[in-house]
Amino acid sequence: MDLQQEIIRMEERLNEVEAKLDSIDQKVSRMYNALVGDEVLKTQGLVSRIERTEHAVRELKEFRRRILYGVAGIVTVGLILDFIIRLFSNLTK
Repeated sequence: MDLQQEIIRMEERLNEVEAKLDSIDQKVSRMYNALVGDEVLKTQGLVSRIERTEHAVRELKEFRRRILYGVAGIVTVGLILDFIIRLFSNLTK
């Protein structure tokens, strides 16, 4: 009788462990889906969102660089034209 009770208690503990493992498995699956995404549901995870954001930041930096070079070029051309106009006006006086 004592052995039978011990077997029953062991089965109960085994059932508790299985339930806890199932709960942990579900939580890990949710965390994985949040990080990587779920291909079945076509959802994106944090990793792909971060990659997209990094790509957008690179594009914005490149755009900013082009704008700065453009403005610098326009200012340079303006300064050169101003210098030439002043030089020409001084020579004609």
